[in-house]
Amino acid sequence: MNFTKRRIEILSLLLLFIVAVMLIFPVSAETADSDNVPIFTIPGKTTIYDMKMITEKSESSIDYDSLKIPESVIASSDAKKASGEIAKDSEIYDVICFNNPIPDRQAEITLPITLYGKDYLLLLKRMNFENIDDGIDSYEGVISGIDDSHVVLTADMDNILCGFISYPGEYITISAIQASENSRTTGMPLHIVYSEYDMLQPDEPIEFCGVKDQIQTPPLYEKIVKPAGSNSKGPYDTVYVDVLVVTDNAFYSSSWVTTAQSYIATANSVTSYGRDDVKVVLVPLYDATHRFQLSANSSITTYPLETLAYYYPLSTLDFLDVDLCIYLGGYDITGEWNVAQGLSWGYDTRYAWSQMVIDWSGPVYNGNDYSRTYSIIHEIGHCFGAVHEQTYTWWLLNVRNTVMLSEYYGYPFSLLEFSSPSYNGDATHNNAQIIRNNKTSVSLYT
Repeated sequence: MNFTKRRIEILSLLLLFIVAVMLIFPVSAETADSDNVPIFTIPGKTTIYDMKMITEKSESSIDYDSLKIPESVIASSDAKKASGEIAKDSEIYDVICFNNPIPDRQAEITLPITLYGKDYLLLLKRMNFENIDDGIDSYEGVISGIDDSHVVLTADMDNILCGFISYPGEYITISAIQASENSRTTGMPLHIVYSEYDMLQPDEPIEFCGVKDQIQTPPLYEKIVKPAGSNSKGPYDTVYVDVLVVTDNAFYSSSWVTTAQSYIATANSVTSYGRDDVKVVLVPLYDATHRFQLSANSSITTYPLETLAYYYPLSTLDFLDVDLCIYLGGYDITGEWNVAQGLSWGYDTRYAWSQMVIDWSGPVYNGNDYSRTYSIIHEIGHCFGAVHEQTYTWWLLNVRNTVMLSEYYGYPFSLLEFSSPSYNGDATHNNAQIIRNNKTSVSLYT
């Protein structure tokens, strides 16, 4: 792939901050003094593996079975080896496991970590968007002493930790990778840690969403729904929306709920639905009871929304008392919607689909954690009435785009934020207001 244009754009965007980054922030994977410096660890709770220990079998070795390392991560690592940016026997990612990474699940915690060998402290608060006590907890916070940092981590009781750590010039992803049969049998399941800045990004925009409306100016009239009685909500009140999260057999693993919750936690964070001018809390309910039926139905790869609605009809959503349903799909779809990475039937409907795997057709959609989260936030946004838009240009380049753009540019050019006059929008690009106008109606589907 030709990445010259993308590298020029990245260089232009980061030149303004390079001095501050060099003086203040942790070094990147490519500028670390040693290839052995880990990207991220929790001191005293992290074991770092050599891939040979995992892939080469012996009588004394643990059988980790197949690992679900995203294809895009492997492809990115191979590309850097081929270009000479990293050594032939190294990878852009670390393989690690955790031993009780967040033992004290208090409302507020401090978590010592290292980033590229330097010590830092995370200041985290528990996110309270769940209705169940399942041992899976999400935390949001910052890196102490680093401005504009943002952290969202999700931990369960089986040593799985998922999420991201970001600060200017870096975005680190932590993701579980063991296959479904083995992910909880080894005691400390395997994870990968990598930087989004080491990932191959599209060298041209990806046609992203199957909703075929054109880039347009949102209607900005006030249409605040305020039902009578105790349920009355104003535009800046917090509204809770119950979301059924389902999957198929291809994406399913015994840790899929933890992984899915990490995406919902990011969607609920202060940069997205939890922002002060949006004030929506997505309350997830997870279900995989129809995963075999979804995978066995040939229509799932051509018409995922219709197939989803067949197995989860409106009567089921009403019975489960959920407002919306999103399907995390483990297949690259074909046919009419083959270039789409997500679909929704839009406002006044209750279904959305988001692709969880790489798409090699045309510009490569990498299907990793960041792009998955982008797709989930985008498609659920349509259910609130949010529309496609192009909001922001910089030096004649469209390098920072909101989450409702119908094309995907990759990180850091495709943001997880909704537009408003204060967030990469203006008086005529304000999807935050559209969501505020409609969120109470959506929350009252059940």
